[in-house]
Amino acid sequence: VDLLDRHDIAGLAIFASEDTIVSLADGAKAEDGTLIRDNLKRLPPRTWRRVIRGGNHAGFGLYGPQTFPVRDGARTISLEDQQNQTAHHLVSFLRRVARRHRWKPAKQFLAYGGTHPKRASD
Repeated sequence: VDLLDRHDIAGLAIFASEDTIVSLADGAKAEDGTLIRDNLKRLPPRTWRRVIRGGNHAGFGLYGPQTFPVRDGARTISLEDQQNQTAHHLVSFLRRVARRHRWKPAKQFLAYGGTHPKRASD
């Protein structure tokens, strides 16, 4: 799906520097054989792109080491740190969207109490 012409929606793409499954390295391919960098070009222009330094693919969830389609890179930060950074970027993105659209999210959402992660790449 090509969303490049969709100026009415915002997107968030979070990557990890040690992720070898969805890698931002030149020439890296998705499972379907397409270049990941080419796929990124199809995202809406208002897409935030964030990279968690030291994170890997498996660190975005709790499903253990990843080996398909390639072996995942080794995380150099703790799982907790990667997940806190992921949550921080997600909450920041949703707050920005909420402000833009004057959306009033639940107080529980705005009261996200996770530790403030070290800034990845803003």
